[in-house]
Amino acid sequence: MKSSKHLPFPRFVLAFNLSGDRMSIDQLLSILAIFVGVVAALVSGLSWRASQQANRAMIFEQRFAVYKDAESFLGTWVQRGTPDIDNGLRGLVDAWNRSHFLFAQDVTDYLRQLWLDAIKANHASHVIAGEYDGDHAQAVQTKFDLTTKHCAEESPLRQVFVKHMKI
Repeated sequence: MKSSKHLPFPRFVLAFNLSGDRMSIDQLLSILAIFVGVVAALVSGLSWRASQQANRAMIFEQRFAVYKDAESFLGTWVQRGTPDIDNGLRGLVDAWNRSHFLFAQDVTDYLRQLWLDAIKANHASHVIAGEYDGDHAQAVQTKFDLTTKHCAEESPLRQVFVKHMKI
């Protein structure tokens, strides 16, 4: 009569049984536990990898939003010939605030310099228009220099941001 502890198993299960005897339920459960543990480790590894990719994608989206805010500010500057201090500067300042947490110091410094240069260019525009007192020729040169500095074809904006945008 067969023992109730021994069950017939397929040949591949018998390969784990080195003694050649029939496997007990305890041995089968041990093999099953090892198999489940390996599968759990694989699933855990894949889940960790997916979460890392999701985190990188989220950081990229937030960094790209900062870039788009700065690019929008510069786009208006190029379109109008003068920076939009009334409406656009708020978006640039917000981008600068977020940059402290998302980028290295060089991006934050560039956005701050862009902000200060925009204020200088705006002041120069007022001098050129005769609304403020000042040297007209110097104001024209200042506005030209700052506009070409930030709004040239190869904008420093792209150069500063591109190394931080790769994930």
